[in-house]
Amino acid sequence: MRDIRIIALAELRHLMRSAQGILAFCFLAIYTAWVLSKLVDNADFINSLAAGRGGQGGAFILAAAAWLADIDNAVMGRLLDEHSAFLFTLFAMLAWALPMLTMIASLDQNASDIGSRGIRFLLTRTSRGSLLLGRFAGTALFWIAALGLVVCAGTLTALAVDESFGVGAILVDGLWLFFSLTLIALPFIAFLSLCSVVTGNPLLSATMGIGCYLGIGLLGFLGGLLHEAVEAVRYAFPDPLRFHLLLGTTSQAVVATLVMPAFTTAYLLLAGLILRRRDL
Repeated sequence: MRDIRIIALAELRHLMRSAQGILAFCFLAIYTAWVLSKLVDNADFINSLAAGRGGQGGAFILAAAAWLADIDNAVMGRLLDEHSAFLFTLFAMLAWALPMLTMIASLDQNASDIGSRGIRFLLTRTSRGSLLLGRFAGTALFWIAALGLVVCAGTLTALAVDESFGVGAILVDGLWLFFSLTLIALPFIAFLSLCSVVTGNPLLSATMGIGCYLGIGLLGFLGGLLHEAVEAVRYAFPDPLRFHLLLGTTSQAVVATLVMPAFTTAYLLLAGLILRRRDL
């Protein structure tokens, strides 16, 4: 455990100074700022929609959001009654983009050291498992901190412009937003840990991760048009469940909460098995 903690803190400091970490955080911050600016610009309309005065335009937005998140209009209506419209809209937008942003932040967990053979010198002082878990933990800490900052910005924005919910309700929504985004991110950090030990090259790691993610998503979508059973290939990633964490029913949220750590564990176990057997 001591080795894992030391490696995790070193990885955290490295990401805070590296081009990879800074670039990923800038992408996240710029995207979040753009979403928040649109929410603030349309605050009056969103507040009227939450109050049930959205009219036909509001009905259209409900239908569009229900289609994107794969939930029905009744659930969307319930969400407007139970949650801040600003925060669950922010969640939907961030959850949609988070897998790609997370993979950018976590593309080089061990790849550079494996490719340069520098990992052999590290292994004289620690184990392969400690390197894998330490780098994963450090990357997770960095990205969780970044998500915490954008969630704080979103929560403060909601406190300033949301007319339908009080401070307590918005703060609770903000905490659940942070928890949900963290759960979404962890499997993708673990998957890029797997890609790192497979490829031994940061660029190839990113290519493998993003390529698999897009390829499986496209295969599931196109295959689903031909036969509904083929659509199940999308569940090679926990991606289809990510919206359920905040936008789904209670049972869907519970399932998604359990599935995300399970995928994270599975990816890390597979990465550990490959790293253990790889000639370094």
